[in-house]
Amino acid sequence: MLHHLRRLSTQTVIYGMGDAVTRIAGLILLPIYTRILTPADYGRLALLVLVSTIISLILEFGMRSAFFRFYFQHEEVEVRRRLTGTALIFLLGAALIILAPLFLSISYLSLPLFKDAALLPLIQIVLIGTFFDLGSIIPFSIFRAEQRATQYAALSLMRFFINTILNIVAVVVLRWGVEGIIYANLLTSILFFLICLVLTLPSIRWTIDFGLLKRLLVFGLPLVPAYLAGWALTFSDRFFLERYADLSQVGVYAIGYSIASVLNMVMGWFNTAWLPYCYSVAEQPGAKEFYARMLTYALTLFTLVAIGLSLFSPEVLYLLATPSYYGAARVVPLVTLAYLFYEANYLIAFGLDLTGKTSYYGLIVGIAAVLNLLLNFSLIPPFGMMGAAWATALSYMSLMVLAYVIVRRIYPVRYEKVRLLKLSLTSVGLFLAGMSLKTGRLWVDLGVGAAVILSWLAILYFTRFFTERELATARAATHSVLQTLRDPFKRARPKNLVKEDSV
Repeated sequence: MLHHLRRLSTQTVIYGMGDAVTRIAGLILLPIYTRILTPADYGRLALLVLVSTIISLILEFGMRSAFFRFYFQHEEVEVRRRLTGTALIFLLGAALIILAPLFLSISYLSLPLFKDAALLPLIQIVLIGTFFDLGSIIPFSIFRAEQRATQYAALSLMRFFINTILNIVAVVVLRWGVEGIIYANLLTSILFFLICLVLTLPSIRWTIDFGLLKRLLVFGLPLVPAYLAGWALTFSDRFFLERYADLSQVGVYAIGYSIASVLNMVMGWFNTAWLPYCYSVAEQPGAKEFYARMLTYALTLFTLVAIGLSLFSPEVLYLLATPSYYGAARVVPLVTLAYLFYEANYLIAFGLDLTGKTSYYGLIVGIAAVLNLLLNFSLIPPFGMMGAAWATALSYMSLMVLAYVIVRRIYPVRYEKVRLLKLSLTSVGLFLAGMSLKTGRLWVDLGVGAAVILSWLAILYFTRFFTERELATARAATHSVLQTLRDPFKRARPKNLVKEDSV
């Protein structure tokens, strides 16, 4: 168990370093965006990102997950090269065939979807960028499949710097507003596609193996409805807000999501390493015990992050945004709760991937998505963005419950229910207590948040949430870190002082 945990933790940190800077770019640019863009402009930008997301989900055809599935089933280098080439050629060809006519006819399709006609030319730019993003999927996945985590992180860093610089030039220097951001993202997508392609050329054989393609599609296509339903769960509320409220609420709501996305970023670090690693240990003894323990560990860590974000979001917005965006703090607790439900679902539902029962994804996510649409329709008109936040949290809770009920019959794992119950009750109780003690004064509220987090750790400790072995491991790790920090100072001490100390 510890061996697996160390390897997974190492890869999580390396992958996380690369992915973190990409997501942190949004927070770095947040003070710029909120001071130059109005909430309506930010809402317009959020809708454009959604257009790219939904089209990418459809045109990916589940190839990313299918690629990992079959890559680890074949150890022969030549088969893996054919697999990579087949998936890449199919994605590029299908994207070109579908996006080209969509680009030409977008003026007829977008008007029924959006009230804002100014989105039309920007959507066309987004479609071009989406083509290159789709082309980057397989080359970039090669680094994960081959567990080349350092190169993966370096490429993510490169993309971060390129995109951040281009965005600053477009928004601050040229003052192009939302249009400048879209052009900066397009140029970043093109450069990233070319860099990834050049670096992975030795791993690609430019041919289509129709036998492999059929297997990829049989595995991947059932995932598309699930992905779309997942998109509806996460993003459909923006369209309801644009229709039944206004773009300003879309913008403020999107800012709240940006703060909560720090949790999604941390979860993304773990999930990036988890996917290939989970496949690699599936046939080893004790795999199910490992999966159960990792669910507990992951949710414990992510719950701590969620509490911190929820308690400190008003202070974060005070530092990063302007007063017109401060209301975004109200949605952060519900969005982080939704992310926790999603992560539990992700870790539980992985049993469907291991057993090849991916068709159940469509059922699970489809039911939750329908519930989300009904809740959006019911809650957003009277309650605006808070109705959207509640709809998201409740829908993701249903997603987790459905995943557990279905997957336990297919791939049963004995999860640590008592520990998870302790974690849930402690976290909810302390968060509510912390919110009730908020005063609106910066330093007092920062102290309240810190006290809540320390109390959270103390209560989990005294309620025996942590096992003796885990505590011993934590002490050993802490001692090792402190020793590492002390060593440079010991080496730097003059020899005569060392002698005097020894007398």
